[in-house]
Amino acid sequence: MVDVGQLISRISALIWVLLVTAVIGNVLHNNINGYMAPLNFTMFCAALAWFPALYGFFASFIPAMVCPVFMIPLDALAVFFTFVSAVVLAGSLGAPNCGDLHFARHGHHWIGWGAKNDVKRCREIQASTSFMWFLWVSLSFGLIFSIRSAGNLSFRRRYYPRPNMSQVA
Repeated sequence: MVDVGQLISRISALIWVLLVTAVIGNVLHNNINGYMAPLNFTMFCAALAWFPALYGFFASFIPAMVCPVFMIPLDALAVFFTFVSAVVLAGSLGAPNCGDLHFARHGHHWIGWGAKNDVKRCREIQASTSFMWFLWVSLSFGLIFSIRSAGNLSFRRRYYPRPNMSQVA
């Protein structure tokens, strides 16, 4: 049986990771000697997020693929790295008005410099920052659903009622 919450969180994660990968890939492609460290880390996190998004999507349809021992750490790593990437990207960008960029307001190593069209680059980085936060929410829900589905495979011993001697035939 398909868990609807799991499926919705995985589909939304796939959409957000696709958008982040596309937008950050475009920023990286159009780079001209710009500050790249946060963008490279964001692309790494987007590549990492593909694995739990795709695996969780297929595992929601194919019950034989469900392996909580594999899925929970993969989800946890993706949630952690996506959160760190979203914070780093937001902190590196700041809160600029992309339509009114001045070199004096931002330092030489500001993440928004480094393209033929800096306004476009700034707006793409702003969009990818918001997409990273939405991806983090989707992956967090996926982690919650993975932990919930692993409840049947807990490591504590379950005590089931045993029959009394009078019930034994």
